[in-house]
Amino acid sequence: MTFFRRPPAFSILRHFVLLILPLALSGAVTAPVTVEIAPAKIERRTFDPKHPPAGMPKLTPPEVGTCVYQFACSTEAQAEGAWLGKQPAHVTEIALRATLTVTLWTPAGGPAKILTHEEGHREICEYYYDQAEQIGRRLAQRVLGVALHARTKPAMTAELDRLQKGVIREFLEETATRCDFAQARFDAITEHSMNPIAENVAIVRAIAAEEASYAQTRGGPGARPASGAGAAAATGRFPPTRPNAR
Repeated sequence: MTFFRRPPAFSILRHFVLLILPLALSGAVTAPVTVEIAPAKIERRTFDPKHPPAGMPKLTPPEVGTCVYQFACSTEAQAEGAWLGKQPAHVTEIALRATLTVTLWTPAGGPAKILTHEEGHREICEYYYDQAEQIGRRLAQRVLGVALHARTKPAMTAELDRLQKGVIREFLEETATRCDFAQARFDAITEHSMNPIAENVAIVRAIAAEEASYAQTRGGPGARPASGAGAAAATGRFPPTRPNAR
């Protein structure tokens, strides 16, 4: 007997709201492990500081620009076996799909340093997203073959749902959460673009700091310093640019 499960998709916004979105994917899983990483979607928008567009994140003076990014992940899974009998079913197929969107907001006619700084945030996003395929495949492979001991359809649904949400959670911890840490360190190094340090140098230092922290904590949930995701939550958006702040 075959049981096919399509759970919600999760995404993390830099407003630090965890969204549960309905997933409407056509077709079925066609290989034991399928990983689809969509090309990163980058949008660069300028605005008139005196008349910002309605869809732009609200800035708090002295902020003059911002970078908003979103990592998203969804999964599908299939289980087969005599799950209504004595033998457990097993996960036979799993598909993982991921996306990244980045929007840079900079003032029209503003200093070139502002745009360069926001592009630095974009580069950090793409650095961690570049690892998405490897991470997604490793996590999906780990779930393949897992035994499911449910004996009813609702229980099977719940069991598969927990497994898939676990994959999504770990995927976002390995991409979005690590990116958050590096982004916060980048802003600390550059003083939100006030420091004359070259952005490429700051990017290297920020990523090195994140990777050193990750090596120490092994990426355990809740093990990251408050300068990472917690700092982002405090601002309400991630990450802003404050070139005039002192």
